[in-house]
Amino acid sequence: MTADALKQPNFWYALTVRARVTLSVMTQLIKRHGGGARLSFPLSMIDMSGRIIILGLVFSLIGRRPAFGDSVVLFLVTGIIP
Repeated sequence: MTADALKQPNFWYALTVRARVTLSVMTQLIKRHGGGARLSFPLSMIDMSGRIIILGLVFSLIGRRPAFGDSVVLFLVTGIIP
């Protein structure tokens, strides 16, 4: 092995690789869920956004507080989108 092979990748390179893999898996799952329809990706995004908005409004109206942080919507986004 050479010294270059043992060298750690920098933070941004590792972050971009993880982001590409995550987006690839998300896209693959959305396409599979939509049954190969042409509009499956946009419709899945609209569905996910609608769920977050409705849950955020309902939880805000009833006064529910998130388990972590101050924002109900941010708490829901971190649980639903991944």
